[in-house]
Amino acid sequence: MKKTIITSIIAATTITSLGIHSNSAHAESMSQLQTNGQDIQKDGQKFQVKGVNAGNVFTTENWMGGVSDAKNTSDYKELNDKLDDQYGAKKTHQMLDTYANNRWEDQDFQNVKDMGNNTIRLPINYINLTNYKKGMAPKDVKMRKEPFKAMDNFIKKANDNGLYVIIDMHGAPNSQNAQEHSADQQNNDYGAFWNDPDSIGKAKEIWWHIADHYKNNQGVAGYDLLNEPKAPKGHVDNDVKQFYKDTLDTIRSTGDKHIAFLEAWHDNDLQNPKEFGKNRGNIVYEYHSYPYGQNAESNEGIKKGFDDKINSMSNISKKYQVPTYLGEFNDHYAGEAGTPNPEKNPKAEDLTHIVKNLNKNNISWTLWNYDIQGQGNTWGAENYKGINVDENSQDFGEKIEPKKNDDVFNAIKNANS
Repeated sequence: MKKTIITSIIAATTITSLGIHSNSAHAESMSQLQTNGQDIQKDGQKFQVKGVNAGNVFTTENWMGGVSDAKNTSDYKELNDKLDDQYGAKKTHQMLDTYANNRWEDQDFQNVKDMGNNTIRLPINYINLTNYKKGMAPKDVKMRKEPFKAMDNFIKKANDNGLYVIIDMHGAPNSQNAQEHSADQQNNDYGAFWNDPDSIGKAKEIWWHIADHYKNNQGVAGYDLLNEPKAPKGHVDNDVKQFYKDTLDTIRSTGDKHIAFLEAWHDNDLQNPKEFGKNRGNIVYEYHSYPYGQNAESNEGIKKGFDDKINSMSNISKKYQVPTYLGEFNDHYAGEAGTPNPEKNPKAEDLTHIVKNLNKNNISWTLWNYDIQGQGNTWGAENYKGINVDENSQDFGEKIEPKKNDDVFNAIKNANS
């Protein structure tokens, strides 16, 4: 749940080393989203992003089930390495693309739409797009021959169902937060990303290619530059802000005008947009929120915690004239602090309250997560018994016995009505 401006010389090196492909997915029926003051807009009118995350598709988290859990690997990188040992790097990438292509069925996109939503946040990691093989240093990775084929497929299906997609860099080279969900779990607090100029430079290069590829795709809502960054001097310190500034410059150098979502942990992490230089326009400040501490001990506490967060986000938006967005949230705890207790957690009541308040305040949001393994699990709008984890099967990645979680599904639908 999760963190050197490319000059003409670097850009030239990037073009030759990573390769460019401009056959972006096409979405004629969708207008590109933009920002204006506190608002995200579509065709000059207020537009509130409302949707879900598509976690565990292009990157994995074991607690949610799926292939990484089934293969007894700690993260996506270890999963890739284990398959690489058996099949080699090229075939491994092809297999994991097949997995991603099969994870969502047509009905899943329709379900998101039926809840009254308009957007999917799509977490990816650098391994998805590059020729990474076991043991390869970040400075040595290059873009694959067809790096965007599987992503294009997902985005096209979303767009065909009238859904925008936010591309979220959930895992940067060498990990921006050391967490499993960054694709590279590490035994430290921050990940090796922040102290490695090669990793930082490579992340910017990859964003250059993402932007160059999708700059004319109006069905892409925008780019989430770095999921849940944890830098050594503070979760969002000057190093993080410099990365945001440089990456904005990198993306805009392609001619791309999509919204950029900048993540913060705390209310005052991101302040005056002038910090981000000449390309500070068309940005959104993003936050994540999950119940913890005393606010997790009761349903009233959960609702109050979210009410306070929403009020704070509204104040930030007004003060800095920047839209705010709750990129990840859920209300999964009630009982003892930090302990899931579904019996004391009426999901419909809590979620409906939270989403109605977000909608009332015109704050954009995407629930974590759309689906999750475990028929009795209270997290997802859809639960499933398991996943086809036979990497040699053409159905690798397909869900087994998927079923709508009516509590979550209807809570979102009712709040959007």
